[in-house]
Amino acid sequence: MNLFRKLANRTTPIDETALRYIWLSLACGFASAAARELISAYHGAGAVYAEEDFSSRTDLSEPLRKRLSEKDLSDAQEIYKACREKGIGILTYESDLYPSRLRTLTNPPAVLYYRGRITNLDCEPCVAVVGTRSVSRYGEEVTDWFGYELAKSGAFVVSGLAKGADGIAHRAALRAGGNTVAVLGTAIDRVYPLQNEGLFSEIESKGLILSEYYPGCITGGASFPERNRIISGISMCTVVTEAGMTSGALITARSAIAQNRDVYAVPGSILVPGSDGTNHLIRGGVECVTCPAQVLEKYASYYPTKLRITQHSYTYERRAARENRTAPLPTQPPPAAAVPDGLPAVERRVYECIAASSAGLVLDEIAAALKLPPSQLMPILSDLEIQEYIRSAEGGKYLKV
Repeated sequence: MNLFRKLANRTTPIDETALRYIWLSLACGFASAAARELISAYHGAGAVYAEEDFSSRTDLSEPLRKRLSEKDLSDAQEIYKACREKGIGILTYESDLYPSRLRTLTNPPAVLYYRGRITNLDCEPCVAVVGTRSVSRYGEEVTDWFGYELAKSGAFVVSGLAKGADGIAHRAALRAGGNTVAVLGTAIDRVYPLQNEGLFSEIESKGLILSEYYPGCITGGASFPERNRIISGISMCTVVTEAGMTSGALITARSAIAQNRDVYAVPGSILVPGSDGTNHLIRGGVECVTCPAQVLEKYASYYPTKLRITQHSYTYERRAARENRTAPLPTQPPPAAAVPDGLPAVERRVYECIAASSAGLVLDEIAAALKLPPSQLMPILSDLEIQEYIRSAEGGKYLKV
């Protein structure tokens, strides 16, 4: 921990409201309707903590009444301390920036932990883009197209940072130079799957990461369906790009329907089992969409200064064409780059890797080429950028200056 953070930890007063909301979330458990009932009945976690007698609350289980009566803040204090040490933000049900769309849920998270650039999501056109982990080539293209054009048009692309469609949607939004929000099914300080470590770092740097699971929290398979209600809950609509009948994306779609949100599905081949889920949604009455513009047109009038539908949202073009529009190739090869004098060995390697690519490289590509962890690369890239040896470009790419 650096000296600045040590001093900040010593001098910044404890947020007692946050502490009591963490305590309440631990007492009630994740995805519990009891937390909202208590917050509503007592007008906040502070008043719940101050209450001495819960014997009249027959709607609460005996173990929960016991936990509420014990007033044990020790675990909450440890979580609060860990958040400060790791630079993790805390949003409570009372926070101004807590998404009010979540307050309409029957079981909203009492606390949201975040990393990255916090913003008022209530003021943004958030669109959930979700799909199967076992994405096909067709699903890759569809998800990339929707993620890219939605972000390019001004929407915030929301997804779950999972393998497959989720990761593709996040990367497409970043490549478009747009905004993306990742909602985790794991602790806020855990990257899962590990192959998305670079993407995690990039979203933390340029977007927003949310989780109701505190630092170090041990989660299991049930946490991912629980997470899905938050993905749909903070979004004005959910788009399912490709999903089989057992895909978790269908859970997100059902959550959205239960939350009275719009749901759209992209049709797939009737010969491919991986499209059974999306086709099933369409048969069940979910609106079929075949281009991003059909989603955006529904909300453009609600966000006249936010959404500007691109012409490419109407007609499909191959991913390679979209990438070329993001970072057009030069008309002639660039001259050989001279390595700046005095760079340490690792920084020199990173610079040479970037300088060798005329179109630029994203974080994951640099990490793969140099066999370095993204967490080690991020400060090196920042240093090189500060020294003006490289620059960041649209789509999350790094280029030689």
